Amino acid sequence: MCIRDRYMGIKEMLGYTNDSNPFGDAALTQKFVWDKKVDQHQKGDREEQQKKQEELLKEIEEARRRRALREAEKSIIEEERERTSREREQEAYEIWLAKEKEFHLEQAKIRAEIRIKQGREQPIDNLIKVVMIYKREIAYDPSQDALMRLPTCLLYTSPSPRDS
Repeated sequence: MCIRDRYMGIKEMLGYTNDSNPFGDAALTQKFVWDKKVDQHQKGDREEQQKKQEELLKEIEEARRRRALREAEKSIIEEERERTSREREQEAYEIWLAKEKEFHLEQAKIRAEIRIKQGREQPIDNLIKVVMIYKREIAYDPSQDALMRLPTCLLYTSPSPRDS
């Protein structure tokens, strides 16, 4: 509502104007403002506003500090999580590697056993045959005495004391 509409509303409602009113008020249609009170409130408000603004700035700084701490803690926790994950993966890999090595060793043993049973032995199969005889996985044949000395012969580069 503009000033002119307000002036016209007061004139119609009350029948008073700025020039003719029983109060002798030349600013009757204008909004009354108590300047001294406003000045006091503004001074007090300014001080209050400054205090509030300082408090808000302190709260903002505190929130920033807490956020930084939270982010630092979060990054530390994430690094720890990654480290434990890497350790678990390393342990799992080592277990897998040991199983893989055992599997290949077992497969080599099985291949050697098959070659021995089929009579198409290779030189390395003689060592496996000796181990199998010692573990009593296959029967000992006295005709294989030379074979039973084979591992000790391989250990010595010079003639074995048993050979003499």
